[in-house]
Amino acid sequence: MGKKEKEDEEGGFSDEDSEDEEEEEESGDEEETSAEEAKPRVPVKVTLPEERWNIKIKIDEILEKLDLLDLQKLFGAYMTIKKKFFDDLLVTISNAKHYTAGKAIESVTGFDKQDWTKNSWVMVMAKESKNKVVFWMLFKRLEDLSGMLVGVGPNAFAESIMGLFPDDPDSRNEYLKKLMIWLTIEPSRWKSVGVFIPNWV
Repeated sequence: MGKKEKEDEEGGFSDEDSEDEEEEEESGDEEETSAEEAKPRVPVKVTLPEERWNIKIKIDEILEKLDLLDLQKLFGAYMTIKKKFFDDLLVTISNAKHYTAGKAIESVTGFDKQDWTKNSWVMVMAKESKNKVVFWMLFKRLEDLSGMLVGVGPNAFAESIMGLFPDDPDSRNEYLKKLMIWLTIEPSRWKSVGVFIPNWV
């Protein structure tokens, strides 16, 4: 996802002309860093924002009401998603029996209480096989067929992300991007995945 730094060209991490003393100090720093990285992350208790997207979705004649947290209020910005993600997801849906897709979104109400139903929405609902993690993602498709991730849920999922990366928005974004990639390239990772669009389409 991120661009890997070229250490040799930048010259910031390896310097063959360094003093032996400096090399020892750097080596000590690396050992400390490795020890810190080895420690598992301990989730921090966080307070979630109140702004929610309210979604009504009808699957197999059962109407469900879902609340998703507004990503801008949660992370500070919406996330732009390339068209390729949606294309890859369609391919995976056609090849994986436990992936389903169809019309199911009845209505979409924004955190501003406005009716946003008449937009090109895509709702992804997934459950992981191993850890049983459940998450929802609400995407708004744009005119160029790219998209924007505007909401995530349920609360437990949002709390886990914010708790693991309370002061690191870049890591939160990378975590969500990894989930999206895994949805397209690792179908065996998921117990079930549903991809839904509005009924009016």
